[in-house]
This record gives sequence, C-alpha cells and structure tokens, in this order.
Amino acid sequence: MTSLRTILGIMYAETLQLLRNRTQAVIFLLIPFLIFLIIAGVYWDQIILRIPTVILDQNHSSLSRDMVEAIQANENLEIRCYAENYEQVNQLLKAEEARVAVIIPEDFDRAMSRGEPTRILTIIDGSNMIFCNVATGAMGEVVTDLSVMLRANLLLSHGLLTDQVKKVLQGVQFAFSSRYNPTFNYAYFLVLGLGLYILQQTYLLGMVTAISREREQKTWQQFQFLPAARWQIYVGKLLPYLIIGTLQAALICILGARAFGMPLHGQLWLVLVSTVVFLIAVSGFGMLVSAIFSRVNSIRLAMVMAMPSFILSGFTWPLQAMHPIGRVIGECLPLTWYLQAFQSITMKGAGWDVISSYIIILLLMAVICFSLSLVFVDKRQRPNSVYYRLYALFHPY
Repeated sequence: MTSLRTILGIMYAETLQLLRNRTQAVIFLLIPFLIFLIIAGVYWDQIILRIPTVILDQNHSSLSRDMVEAIQANENLEIRCYAENYEQVNQLLKAEEARVAVIIPEDFDRAMSRGEPTRILTIIDGSNMIFCNVATGAMGEVVTDLSVMLRANLLLSHGLLTDQVKKVLQGVQFAFSSRYNPTFNYAYFLVLGLGLYILQQTYLLGMVTAISREREQKTWQQFQFLPAARWQIYVGKLLPYLIIGTLQAALICILGARAFGMPLHGQLWLVLVSTVVFLIAVSGFGMLVSAIFSRVNSIRLAMVMAMPSFILSGFTWPLQAMHPIGRVIGECLPLTWYLQAFQSITMKGAGWDVISSYIIILLLMAVICFSLSLVFVDKRQRPNSVYYRLYALFHPY
C-alpha cells in the first residue's frame, strides 16, 4: 500500500510538472493530432487519379485514335493536350504541365497491319515515384487492352467466328489479386504509420527530460530521501506519459478509421498491448538518454532521432533492401517492431502467434534500456567506477 501511495504521489507531481510547462504540454498533448490531421489531408484522395498526360500522335490513323481512346478511358490518366513535336513534349514535362507523354510512331498502323513489331514510346516523369508507379501500371493496362482488341480483329479477319475468337483469347488467363490493400491505396499504410511516428517523437520529447530536468533544477536529490526504490520512482514518472500516450494512440486510430476510412482489422486488444509495450520501450530509451545527458542535449538527441527512425523502420522501404548497417540500426529501433506488429494486426488481421515475437523484442529493449538507465542514474556509484566516469563525461551537473 505504501509503495502504491508513493508511486501515485510521484505520478501526480510529474503530471503537474508536465502541465506547468505550457510549451511542452502543447507539444505533447496537441501536436500529434494536429500533424495527423495535416497528414490525413495530404492523402485525402488516397488513390492517384487523372495524371496529366500529353499525346504526340504522328500516325493520325483510326488505330492511333483507338489508342488515344483507350488512354482516355483509363481513370488514372487524363489527356491535357496534344503536342505537335518532341520539343513541345519536353517543355510540357519540364514545366510539369504533363507527367506522362505517349508518342505514337508514324508507321504504327502499317506495322500493326503487317504483324510487324512496333513501339509506342511512353515517357514518364520519374522525379516523383508515386506518379511513376501509377502511370506505369495504367499504361500497361492500356497496352494490354489494345493488344486484345488487335488480336481479336486479326482473328476475325482470318474467318474465325466471334465465339471461336473468344475461346482463343480466353485460352490462357493471367489472374492476380492484391490482399489487404486491393485498391493500392497509399493512405492505407502511410497515414496511421506516420501518425504513430509523430506520436513517438512527441512522447520521446517528454521522456528524455524526465530525469535531466530534475537534475537541472536541482530537485533530483529529493528522491534520495523518499522511502521508495528506484523502480518505483521510474514507474511514478512513467505512468502519466504512458496513459496519455496510449489514449492519444487510441484516438489517432479511431479518427483514422472513422473519419478517413483507414483499415482497422484484427483484435483491438492486440493493438492496445503492442502500443503499450512500444511506449514502454520508448520510455526506457528516453529514461536512459535523460539519465546520461543534460536536458538540452537530451532534447537534441531526441530531435536527431526523429529524422531517420521512420525511414529505417522498414515501413516505407523494406529492411531486406537496405545496406546491412542500415538494417542493423533499423532493427535496434522500437518503432520498427511496433509498426510491423501494428500493420500486421490492422491490415492483415494477424493474431498473437504472429506478433508475439515483436512484443518480446520490444520488452527486451525496454528491460535493457531501463536497466542501463538505473545504473547511470544511481549516484551512489563509486567515483572511480566505469559507470560514474561515463556519467560524468556526458552530464555537466
């Protein structure tokens, strides 16, 4: 009972400390939601449609017009203008008035009627990979549809009946399906991931000052006289941030699912467990940084972490495709394992058997960070110990 009372007292004091600093309170409480709304607004359309396209038709035949109509029928492409020469095509691409250019050669209809190979040149603006990927798939659909039509006309010209043509064309079918994201919606896997990443950064900013702030204000000594173990002090300081962070993550997920239609499959209790364990792991890292560095340097280190952690997490670029050094760094980040667990639950409906390994890794990270933090923060270490020297090296107080 005494231990619980001590933890609640420390928790109450830490909550007051958090709310007393208005700037930190705004960053910690409001910024995650504001940035999440901005991110959701960026991906409001969710699917890239109507990519501006320019046509250079050097053939002007009925077959080339069929090609143009096939492009017009594709919802991912939108014909903005017709160019007269290559120079005009290049100017439109440079000015970003067009992202895709389709060039139909002069001998297009003659080559096709003779069964000779011909090439329709498609130029795609590769400066933006999103446009590039969508436009490549769209042009592939256009060419496939046109090829089917030409084969059907060729078979009909050789005297085959319509039913016979259908049987020939349907003899071999290539079928594919996309699970978990059938419409290739970028927002499905990006918006919630980015929102939780921002939450990690604001949460970490609070945790990295939990101890260093006390040392700077010369108030850490008061804990030396409390009848409480180090772990009780840590729990009392951690709980306000953990409760607020968990509620923020829940609200971000609910807002994403209800307002923006993000997928939230699977069991919600698994999302809750993985989120809590992730925040505990981040807390451990924050406490470790706060125990070693001064308050200013702790904040600096947290801001430095903000830049590469999402990129190295494997969320947008697979870990398997990274340089070995980058992959090792990514695997040492709590965000990597949390986002894998979160995506597996919400998009794939994965159960405990899939995410248990991610939870164990996060717990190990938390244990290691908290253990090292307790070593560095304990001022009863002898002055000639290695830990004390490391503490003195990084902490000016």
